[in-house]
Amino acid sequence: MPKNSDLLIAASTIWVVITAVLVMFMQAGFAFLEAGLTRMKNAGHIAGKNVLIFALCSLVYWAVGFGLAFGHGHRLLVPAGGVPSI
Repeated sequence: MPKNSDLLIAASTIWVVITAVLVMFMQAGFAFLEAGLTRMKNAGHIAGKNVLIFALCSLVYWAVGFGLAFGHGHRLLVPAGGVPSI
């Protein structure tokens, strides 16, 4: 029988995956909106810009946000969370 902490980790992981998928759909929606509001010759530039923004934001979340969301913290660096426990 799984422990409560294992269930909490599983639920947190599933929630992060679901919200990440929603953010990806949101980014695609903004790309369609921006492409629809620009001239045809600029649509490729807008799509590339949106892919670049999504890639940069993913890297920043990996570097900073994951530690803030799931870190156990380190008393010397950040009092409450901020350092992932890998």
